[in-house]
Amino acid sequence: MSPSNATAITASNKSLANCTLSSQQNHTLNVLPIILGVVTMLSQLFNLTIFRFWHQKEPFVSLHVLLAFCSLLVGAFGIITPVIRLLPWREPLSVTFTNLAAISLEFIHTQSLVTLVAISVDRWLSVEFPGPYRFHISRRKMRWAIGLSWVVTMVLTLPGFVVYWADFQAFCNRPVGFVINSAFHGRQIWAAFHGPVILCFLLLFQARIVVIAVTVKLRAHLARRRPAVAEQAPRATVVQLVWGSLRASMIILFVGLLADLPFALDIQRLTSSSTVLRILYMLPILQHIYSPVVYLLFFSQFRAVLVRALTFLARSFVEREQRALVPIANAGFAVASADSVPTDHPARGPTS
Repeated sequence: MSPSNATAITASNKSLANCTLSSQQNHTLNVLPIILGVVTMLSQLFNLTIFRFWHQKEPFVSLHVLLAFCSLLVGAFGIITPVIRLLPWREPLSVTFTNLAAISLEFIHTQSLVTLVAISVDRWLSVEFPGPYRFHISRRKMRWAIGLSWVVTMVLTLPGFVVYWADFQAFCNRPVGFVINSAFHGRQIWAAFHGPVILCFLLLFQARIVVIAVTVKLRAHLARRRPAVAEQAPRATVVQLVWGSLRASMIILFVGLLADLPFALDIQRLTSSSTVLRILYMLPILQHIYSPVVYLLFFSQFRAVLVRALTFLARSFVEREQRALVPIANAGFAVASADSVPTDHPARGPTS
């Protein structure tokens, strides 16, 4: 399961489940996940709206659109399980739908990790080979990359879902878990390939990007201490253009890596503190919420689209208010004109 939902259980506990929840259990299992899911969906709808009105996007932005779409689905699937728990619990129907929601959540979370790796590879290529990258990159190639990321996710997850379907267990009073049986170690190996292994690739490319960044900064520092070389100017310009669009991607990648890294290290063996564990279990969902702040701070084009949208809305509001005031002003003018027009009918006296 997703790191925030997976627990190890035994099959004998299933029939003993008590669906009566304490206030704290209800808050932990139902209320908090629903709140986080709604916030996640709102934040990613904001991202997708801005991306929709962002014209002439660089091809790599398509990967961030995919990441926002995955995060939107994470929020949606994260709401389904607590909603099922709040409804009358009916086995096996409730169990089946809960397992499907949890598996869908794990699939989409894995896709988001694969997307982070795709963003990392794209950014590495853009700084390792800036000239050839900008010459060869295109929206068509990026669409192929996005399609490939879905294929990789399906290869990493779907076989395990089929083989270990019977091991997934849903309860009305605890997180979705999996049964400890003879296939437990095999499932751990399978889970490692769509978790820690992906994070290793992400860490590898991120480390290489950091090395290149340090090297570029060092060369720039040394260049300021000696006369500039004319033939280095074109490459320096290209590198500057690439690094200008790199900061937001780097922060998104680093936070995604830090959020999932504890689960690659088996956090339950690292700490027994319930408070620390609760915070760590919330990290994977929090990484799907904060991205609008990063984009607003470090994507100048993202900010520009938002400013244009707000300006357009403000202008539309003012124009609508002005149109609404025109009939009122015309009506007032008509009344005032009617009052000022003298009557040309003489007063009638009594007739003789």
